[in-house]
Amino acid sequence: MNFSQRDFRDALGLFPTGVAVVTATSPHGYELGITVNSFVSVSLDPPLVSFNIGRSLKCFDELMGCKSFAIHILRHDQTGVSLGFGRPNDEKWREIEWKVGVTGSPIFLPHLAVFECERYADCEAGDHVIIVSRVVHFEVNVEDSALIFYRGAYHRVGEILHNKRKAEAGECSYRTGAG
Repeated sequence: MNFSQRDFRDALGLFPTGVAVVTATSPHGYELGITVNSFVSVSLDPPLVSFNIGRSLKCFDELMGCKSFAIHILRHDQTGVSLGFGRPNDEKWREIEWKVGVTGSPIFLPHLAVFECERYADCEAGDHVIIVSRVVHFEVNVEDSALIFYRGAYHRVGEILHNKRKAEAGECSYRTGAG
């Protein structure tokens, strides 16, 4: 391996990803939640999705004990939610309005979309575990736009394209790596 973890991470950051928060109720009855950018659809029949959790997470063991999850696709105005659930933080639930979903998992109010899932399979993958889950219920809000993460920063879907159009019209400039 001729590259650093930081260089690898920066290269991966060139791929824009949606931002999601996975929530669950622990086997001990309290709420869990983590920010993920690894959410992906897996299958339509049966309806499967997946997300990855790092073994270094403070709540790793509790999450591995959960049989159901809610995966929230964050709205463009929920950067603070992503940041709060992206860190070990006992206060992350303080400002969150939520309800109990059909699987018993906490559901954020509001959300762009939420997928309530039952655990289907796990796959060991280096320093992470890939959790594959079967969707049993979902809700969507088609009137809003998604939060995305690109090059180490949060953006609104459409914002980058809008800025590119402005640049093409001579309204803003872009930096290039060409010498």
